[in-house]
Amino acid sequence: MAALYLPSFHGGSVLVVTVTATNEVVGQHNNVDVVVVVEDFTNTDVEETETTDATTKSIVSTRLLKKDKSNKKDKSNSNKKKMKRAKKQKSSKTNSPTVTSSPTVTPPPLSDGELTFPKQVFAVLQPNSVQEDEKNNSYGIPDTTNLHFHGGHISGEEPSDDIYIHVRPGDKYEYTSKFPENHMPGTHWSHPHVHGSSTLQVGGGAAFAIIVPDDPNVIEIPQEVTDATDILLVVQDFRNLTNSVASTSRDEKFELVINPDVNGGDQFRLVNGKYRPNLTIIPGEWYRFRTIYAGWLKDNLDLQIVSADDDDDIDNTVRPCETILLAKDGIYIKDYPRPIDIFPLPAGGRADIMVRCPTEGSFIAKHYTAEEDLFTITSKLPKGQKKIKMSPGPTIGFVWDFPAYLTDLQEETTEPGCDCTTKLSRREDLAFVVNDRQFAADSYLHTVSYGDVAERTLTGLAKHTYHQHVYPFQVQTGFDNATTNEGGYWKNGDWQDSIKADLQNTITMKYRPIVFSGKIMLHCHILTHEDTGMMSQERVVFNNDTSGNGQCTCDYTYDYIDI
Repeated sequence: MAALYLPSFHGGSVLVVTVTATNEVVGQHNNVDVVVVVEDFTNTDVEETETTDATTKSIVSTRLLKKDKSNKKDKSNSNKKKMKRAKKQKSSKTNSPTVTSSPTVTPPPLSDGELTFPKQVFAVLQPNSVQEDEKNNSYGIPDTTNLHFHGGHISGEEPSDDIYIHVRPGDKYEYTSKFPENHMPGTHWSHPHVHGSSTLQVGGGAAFAIIVPDDPNVIEIPQEVTDATDILLVVQDFRNLTNSVASTSRDEKFELVINPDVNGGDQFRLVNGKYRPNLTIIPGEWYRFRTIYAGWLKDNLDLQIVSADDDDDIDNTVRPCETILLAKDGIYIKDYPRPIDIFPLPAGGRADIMVRCPTEGSFIAKHYTAEEDLFTITSKLPKGQKKIKMSPGPTIGFVWDFPAYLTDLQEETTEPGCDCTTKLSRREDLAFVVNDRQFAADSYLHTVSYGDVAERTLTGLAKHTYHQHVYPFQVQTGFDNATTNEGGYWKNGDWQDSIKADLQNTITMKYRPIVFSGKIMLHCHILTHEDTGMMSQERVVFNNDTSGNGQCTCDYTYDYIDI
């Protein structure tokens, strides 16, 4: 699935996504094309886009429906309407090198609970019926799909961001996810998350962006950020390893064929579905690079911008452009502006980077450690403009207004049983495990009492990418010097949902569940590890919850309870 820039929505909106798996026969095996219909219940018109690539096909239709009683009728009619290819449109605010964006919509936020409508369930499999598929912790069921809203602070229960939903060929399922009214604006993405076929489907390119836009009526934003042009950059891995995954799961469609006439070999990365595209910018102006590493491999994306003339000199210390970290994993950092040279995005991670190149010239955005060019940047004045006009510098000392679920926890203490260890590792039998156990859909690893602060010691981060659903976490310890924090990208006090620190194997983090109860999936985002067992789940329980007496517990396996 090619990366798409979806029309944005605000916190407080209800996002409805319908996934339909269509059946195609290749040889003796069925393959799945996934049709995704996205609906944001706000008051605006309909826009549609369609994209096709060589291996997968997706149609993304955005239907922004009026908030009135006609919703059901409009939605029913839209589901029956034949989807048409839309004319490409350029957003006045977006200058993407390869993807034409749908217009960004900015409706007023909706109040919590303002919208209600019946869900339409066509194909649902809860854990007690999917264990047969998942019990072996191996590659399989390539024709089954679903969606995970990576980074969304939304419920992990059906009909929302529930990985146990399985959509098989010929079936469809309507996701309904309520983004809280105080959801932090930021950059997120979505991808399939069926245990056993995540590698195959994400490695085949299935991903799209989800942007929660800034609302000046809710959160104040520095002027240079407001004025900056958004650049959406979705970076994806393609590697010949998917051939072995395809062979194991008996899915011929996703085998890679190496073209000897094209450079890149058996491993390469695409940016917005293109190989080494070019981006044209205006010198002196600020740009907001909304960077999504829609990755599944082990190496971080060490993003760096260098001069094209000095591309071969990896030790070059003269940087042609200002690069300032604004946000990580869709959450603003508290000490903006934070100048950084190299951005080590882990698989699944996002970084919003403020970029300003003061001169004309040619530059290269590259993967520093892999010495791989990702895309080129051409900085030149528009026709008729003779002098460079420098935009004002970054705002110093800006203070963000964070929502309640992102309250600073560095001075908060934990209740007994709420501080647990989560270890990502590989056993002597070579099994990928969390706390020495492979994934079991019918049990929980830890529990946390609703409203209490949970502290986790994460270990194994030098080799594995930890990702947590539903609730982002705040780093507490681990990045106390310039070596472990890799030039300032990792920092105690930052919030994120994905982390792999090459120079720091163990950290502590905290989060406080105050919005959603139920399960929180956690796993390695090196998806070959996740598919083969390195996944687990925590559960947020209430004080009157008899399964755990509403208390925090560590390393205690509870039976799965459908809540």
